[in-house]
Amino acid sequence: MRMNDHRIAFAKFLRRLVSEQINTIEWQKFIVTHYHDEMLEQIRRNVAKLSIDRDGGIQWSDSEIEKLQHWSRVLQGEAV
Repeated sequence: MRMNDHRIAFAKFLRRLVSEQINTIEWQKFIVTHYHDEMLEQIRRNVAKLSIDRDGGIQWSDSEIEKLQHWSRVLQGEAV
């Protein structure tokens, strides 16, 4: 996969994450994996930290959703 392909795939993953439409395998594919792309790696770390900081919350809060959507838009904008 090219760098832009990884960004686009991760952006789509973030949109599904907001909708609670991911599974453990997909989580591992995108969050456990590390990326050579510095921006993508930083966003991956932020998402992992955000998930850990949820304290077992069932749904994403409005502010968390805004962050995830923002990161998705950043990756899409940077990927074009």
